[in-house]
Amino acid sequence: MDIIEFLEAKTTEGPSKTFLVGICWGGKTAVGVQRYRPGLADGIALLCPGFYPRVSLSFWVECRVLWARGFTPKKLFPVPLSDPTLFTANEKWLTFLREDPLSLRHVTARFLCMSAVLDFYLRGAPKRIAVPTLLLLAGRDRIIDNEKTRRIVDRFAGPTEVIEYPEAHHTLEFEPDPEKHIRDLIGWLRRSASSSTG
Repeated sequence: MDIIEFLEAKTTEGPSKTFLVGICWGGKTAVGVQRYRPGLADGIALLCPGFYPRVSLSFWVECRVLWARGFTPKKLFPVPLSDPTLFTANEKWLTFLREDPLSLRHVTARFLCMSAVLDFYLRGAPKRIAVPTLLLLAGRDRIIDNEKTRRIVDRFAGPTEVIEYPEAHHTLEFEPDPEKHIRDLIGWLRRSASSSTG
């Protein structure tokens, strides 16, 4: 994994604290890295992580993906998150999402299957996550299931802190006051770095 190689290279730069921050699908990656190579990071922050999505592929599309994985793994399928209102209610950012030419709208069958493999791998992760973890949740999230997400993080072996923003939507950076969650994140990073130093 690229992330693991990057973190391994960082360990040669001298003593410093390293924290992984994962947003949505990236939260799954952060936890996967910590399970696979514990010790590379001193803590993880998960912003609306995608462990339990509310939005998924239909049964028939899943069948087509599995068939394509075996015969045409690079075949593209639409990402089932095409509605910008799933991410935010902020009109400025809704316009941005609708018009963004770099938006990821299709992924390969291989990617979708590997994402499912990652989901299976993460089932055994909680008891191996012994580092401090911060979980940030959006109260109006329509993409992930907050209750199931809380339950899996509650099972982590290390200390956890959960902050929920009741009026927020999935993409916290697109909220009218994104500085709130950024301040909370920075505060947690400072406290965790300080305590792990001691």
